[in-house]
Amino acid sequence: MTGSPEAEILLVRAVEETRPEAIPPDALIDAAAAAGELEDEGAWLGRRAAHLLEHVLADHRPLLALRDALAPSTGLVLAATLPLGLLSNYLGPREQIHVLYNPIAALVLWNLVVYALGAGRGLLRGRLPSRPSGSGAKPRGRAPAVRPGSAARRPGPVARLLLRRLVPALWLRMRHAAGEARERSADLARVGRVFWSHWVEVAGPLHALRVRRTLHVAAVGLALGAVLGTFVRGLFFAYHMVWRSTFVQDPDTVASVLRALLGPAAALLGWPLPDAAMARRLMSPQGVGAADWIWLWAVSAGLFVVVPRAALALRAAWRERRMATELHLDLQEPYYQRVVEGARTLQVERVAETIRTDVRIETGKFSEALALYVSTKLYDERIVPKLRRFRETGGRLDALEAEVRRECEAFQDDLAGYVPVAQRDFERSLARAIERTLGVHLPVDSAAERGLASRAREFAEGSTRAAAGPLERELATTVGAAVTAAVATATGTVSGGFGHSLGTAVLVGLLHTTGPVAFLLGALGGLLLAAAAWWLGRERLAGSLRQVALPAWLVRLTLRAGRLARLLDEGRERCRARVRELMEAELEPLTPAMAERIWNQVRPILAEKQLRP
Repeated sequence: MTGSPEAEILLVRAVEETRPEAIPPDALIDAAAAAGELEDEGAWLGRRAAHLLEHVLADHRPLLALRDALAPSTGLVLAATLPLGLLSNYLGPREQIHVLYNPIAALVLWNLVVYALGAGRGLLRGRLPSRPSGSGAKPRGRAPAVRPGSAARRPGPVARLLLRRLVPALWLRMRHAAGEARERSADLARVGRVFWSHWVEVAGPLHALRVRRTLHVAAVGLALGAVLGTFVRGLFFAYHMVWRSTFVQDPDTVASVLRALLGPAAALLGWPLPDAAMARRLMSPQGVGAADWIWLWAVSAGLFVVVPRAALALRAAWRERRMATELHLDLQEPYYQRVVEGARTLQVERVAETIRTDVRIETGKFSEALALYVSTKLYDERIVPKLRRFRETGGRLDALEAEVRRECEAFQDDLAGYVPVAQRDFERSLARAIERTLGVHLPVDSAAERGLASRAREFAEGSTRAAAGPLERELATTVGAAVTAAVATATGTVSGGFGHSLGTAVLVGLLHTTGPVAFLLGALGGLLLAAAAWWLGRERLAGSLRQVALPAWLVRLTLRAGRLARLLDEGRERCRARVRELMEAELEPLTPAMAERIWNQVRPILAEKQLRP
């Protein structure tokens, strides 16, 4: 089989033009991604077609055999024509063979006429001005569809009609007779006819060469069969060679004709040339023995049919292989332009990676927003005032710790109420990022009080109102719903009640020995411990300092204003970093799944919008 990439591209084109529903939109995205970079458009189309035929259109692959419908093997042609040559010997009489009117002579004469017509055609074509091989415009970065000057060798109108109609009809009918389901065969037949039509346009000159090669091989088979049949019959019957003619009865004329036809064979065999005396014996009622004349015609068949036709068949096969490597598609056709430009605009791998990047960035922003909220609302507004008041009034450290813990636990309700707002902001920000990536408009309702369950409906309704085409509206709706579902699923995966669970996780992190609150209290306790050791002495610290009511002057002495400010700033930074660390630890494993979910939902619409011709 030849021209495989071109044939696969044309078969996929035929499917997309006749049965586009056979290729799901997401399969178009996968094929575009599998095809890789678009540096070479022809190679990219070939890789795309190969992927589709392997993973989606495997049941259409048998149609690729149509490209070789006019290229039967040499063995098959010989097997079909040799018997015909053998049977041709039974068309004449049994006892006498006309020296000129017999199957071998007919084949020799017919081939001489074919050679003369071919030579005349070549001379005529050489005198005519060559026609351009195309419209003059070459595809970008591609060679012409065929070699220069090949347009003059394109099949004529009748041949093209037969190529377009008869060949695919017979081939497809044979497949149907071989057991294809009727309904399935009808679908394949439609695709096959369109595929064949495109293939003939691209490989018309190639098919002409294949037909010539087949005819040359067929002529060889007929000649060999006729010669073999003559020898086989000669083994079982006694033949005589005669000359019978109503109009040509002059021995010299008959001898001249025989010398012209059989002279080369006689010279090759070293036999004398036919003369007038031999012609008279042929014209006698009984004729002459046919053995020598059969040898002369056999050698003549070899000289005038077998050898030249075999050489011509080899030449045609060589040109066929060469032309098969020079087949190229006209990538300026609208179909290829739409496919390539759609893929170039979409840039599948880049879009998928950009969506993953968008999700990572927006997830980081979501974590940072929660961290800032906790550091502001909990740390600055609840914990810092407790620490400042403790500095002014003094008291017990364990009481301070219990008070701080109560504030943290009470903050869980505030955090649970803020999380849905942060989620909606996360959705909006992520939707806008994907909007920039995909180049679509996603109307977003700013009503923050609506729950996550209504977000898909909001996107759908807002997108329907958008002044865009159906595919753009569908894409906007799908992206909005995908973002909402992905965010809700990811945050819901952390726990069923995300806000309360997050609050618990944050507070455990804040109050843990490595958290900012524990750090502040530990630092404060360490400072007071140093002051108490200086004031009371180490022996009097046997009891727990945490349960000692510390006087205000001692606390103020230990926590001077500058030192307290530094501790509070460091604690704030630890608070923000700790919350962000907790959030990223929870959401980072879910980020790829979020991006994959969004991509899987939007890529079919992108395929319809960008990749469907």
